[in-house]
Amino acid sequence: MYETLKINVKNNSDESVRNLMSAVVKQLAAGIGGFMASCAAFQGFAPFGVSLCAAVSPVYIPACVLGCTAGFFYVYGLSVLTLRYIAAVSVAGIFSYILRRSFRTDFHRYFSAFSAFAAVLSTGLVLSLSITLSSEEILIYSAEATASGVGAWFYDRFLSISPVKKKASQLSGSELASVLTVFCLILLAMCSFPVSVFSPAVIVGAYVVMVSAAFGGEKYGALSGICAGVVLGISHSTGFVTGGIALGGLLAGIYGRRNRFISAVIVILSVALTAFAAQDINAAIYIICDVGISAVLFVLMPKKLRKFYASVFSQSDNGAYL
Repeated sequence: MYETLKINVKNNSDESVRNLMSAVVKQLAAGIGGFMASCAAFQGFAPFGVSLCAAVSPVYIPACVLGCTAGFFYVYGLSVLTLRYIAAVSVAGIFSYILRRSFRTDFHRYFSAFSAFAAVLSTGLVLSLSITLSSEEILIYSAEATASGVGAWFYDRFLSISPVKKKASQLSGSELASVLTVFCLILLAMCSFPVSVFSPAVIVGAYVVMVSAAFGGEKYGALSGICAGVVLGISHSTGFVTGGIALGGLLAGIYGRRNRFISAVIVILSVALTAFAAQDINAAIYIICDVGISAVLFVLMPKKLRKFYASVFSQSDNGAYL
């Protein structure tokens, strides 16, 4: 009996440690997610950290707010914009918490969107009132608030995807749209972390397009190509990337499926051909080099990783597309 009690105590202790570690990891993930979301900034606007704070479960709101705060300081330093967005994520978190706790959870997605919209719009108007308020500023902050609300809706949809769904074919249309939206926001955030002359956003974006095209076919190749191309084209001010990566994803999905070598070559050639339209040749060369790095990583991926991608995009468990 004593031995049985001892074993039970040990098992309970191990389970408590696992639960504690799981909770710590989830809180860290919320903080890191908040940091990355707040770094998804474009021309002085960074509404997507507010979106994530409004979309996460109430238990993760404090960690997400702290992560967003660190991200805003990284992007804007100690400035009025940093203080404005810190206020916005705090307001969004409070609104979301109150609404989720007070009303039916069936509408949590709409609560998230409303909380993000209201927080961004109210803080923007307050900032404008401290200086001057014009109709143009109202339109700008309304558009930013709308983007934040839409982002919160897609974040919430993404976070609510069942972990049981391990294949792309199991996702519904709205779930797939949320995955692509989060992918776009991750690329936009990575644009804030240049490494010398290289762009991690281009490397990751091109790699995902190659994987989607080779293992998922023209559907996923075209979708990921369009999303990555638009984000990279806007953030790098080099429009040729949009057409190059989008066209490369479609063609690689059609002609390079089941063959990662052909997929990589098609994407590189598509980007290189459209680069002739670039005004800045040096920027074009750097981006082509980034896509080349993606191609090398894609071609040299280990077999276990290829099997994992095959299982994600395949319709069956036959392990195809190696």
